[in-house]
Amino acid sequence: MTTSPLELLVLAAAGFVSSVLNVIAGGGSFLTLPLLIFFGLPAVEANATNRLGVLAQNVGGVWGFHRHGMLDWRRAL
Repeated sequence: MTTSPLELLVLAAAGFVSSVLNVIAGGGSFLTLPLLIFFGLPAVEANATNRLGVLAQNVGGVWGFHRHGMLDWRRAL
């Protein structure tokens, strides 16, 4: 499967927007999952790829909130 530079740019932009959306409010998968399928990834692989991104975004979000003192670990646990 070859991917054009335009497709890579669209996927990168969608990934950035969805990561910001996921950290702030959730729901970025509504953007990325259909795009991955549209560009030819089978649904199961698109979902697995999307889940890895969501996991990375959650780890980054938790780390960022902790670093800025906005996370109460007692309450979170």
